[in-house]
Amino acid sequence: MEEYEELKKQKSAKGCAMILGIIIVLILLIIFVPEQKVAVKPIVYQSEYDASVSQVVQYLQSNLKDPSSYESIEWSNLTNIGQYNSKNYYWMIRHKYRAKNSFGGYSIENQAFYLDSLGNILDIKDFVK
Repeated sequence: MEEYEELKKQKSAKGCAMILGIIIVLILLIIFVPEQKVAVKPIVYQSEYDASVSQVVQYLQSNLKDPSSYESIEWSNLTNIGQYNSKNYYWMIRHKYRAKNSFGGYSIENQAFYLDSLGNILDIKDFVK
C-alpha cells in the first residue's frame, strides 16, 4: 500500500513538472518569437494586375447605361492630393474607358475620379489635357 502511495506521488509530481514545463515553453515563445506583421492594404489602391481602382470600377458598373459594354483603356497613377482641401478630396485617378452610350453606340470617356480617404467617389470630371 505504501508503494502504491509513493508511485501515485511520483506520477503526480511528473504531471505537475510537465505542465509547468509546457507553461514555461509557451511563455518563452510569447516573449522571444517575433510578432508576425500582416500587411494591410489601404482602402483605396490600384490593382497590381491592371492598375484599376475597385471603387471606380464598381461605380461604373452601377452607373453605365450598359455595364457589360465597359472596356478599360487606361488608368493613370493613383494620386494622393491630400486631405486638407475645401472638397475633402483625398485621391484622384484618371480613367479612360469605352462603353455604350444612350444611343447604343460606343463612346470613349476620359474622366478624373475624386475619392475621399474611405474610397467614396465625391466627384467626376471630364479630363482635358
